[in-house]
Amino acid sequence: MSKIEIRPLPIPKWHGKQGKESFARPTKIRALIDTSKNEYATGLTPQEVKEYSKILQQDLSPVFKTDKPHEFWDGPQAYVKLLNSTQFLDTTKPLDFIRYKICKASPFVANSLKEWEEGKFPRATHVLFDETEEVEMKASKVALKNKAVIECAKLSLDKKIQLILIIEGKIVKGKSANYIEVILSEMIDKRAEEILRTLELDAEDLYLKALVLEALQKGVLIRKDYKIKYFDSNLGAEVLDVVELLKKPDNEQLKMHIIAAVNN
Repeated sequence: MSKIEIRPLPIPKWHGKQGKESFARPTKIRALIDTSKNEYATGLTPQEVKEYSKILQQDLSPVFKTDKPHEFWDGPQAYVKLLNSTQFLDTTKPLDFIRYKICKASPFVANSLKEWEEGKFPRATHVLFDETEEVEMKASKVALKNKAVIECAKLSLDKKIQLILIIEGKIVKGKSANYIEVILSEMIDKRAEEILRTLELDAEDLYLKALVLEALQKGVLIRKDYKIKYFDSNLGAEVLDVVELLKKPDNEQLKMHIIAAVNN
């Protein structure tokens, strides 16, 4: 590892510009103070602190003192400027290595695109880019998409209609088979993982979840005061609550009334 790439994340800006078109000002970060340890969060290991203190002839100890600024960590050399375009650090250079480690420890720089997408860096504006990791992520997404294509091909037309309603919120009953296939193909491109998760539901849960969502769209069921109601009867707070209620044999008549009203 010698060249480290830092990229701005694709976060919408107020001006709507991205990448080279963006005119947002660069930002600066430095090692924040970890109050639980009373230390600067430098990202350096104890061994690296010793090694680079000797190389730079400066005290890189992370100890924070309230009565005076740190000669290195509060100085200009320890700041990392984050640009609105891709930038590189050469970790064979001592200061670039330290800046890389600061980025690794910063909440404003995601350690990887995968971790940012998983919500592990909610405050991040930039990401440390690893080409190998990106290739693996793309391969994983392709695999998920291929699996979704295979699983969706096994579905009946009715189940495809239910799936589209659950994920896209679209009622496509009565539409042509070609229309449904186009919607499903678009869903697979964008939401393959969600499709596969939804298809883990058993047939009854899939049917009932689609039924409840359709009933809500058509006004057969209504949301009121954080509850889902059928006329004056409270069926639950969430869609899944209603699904569980409708699965009970004692509520078969209620289920049939809802089905009849939805299909009317």
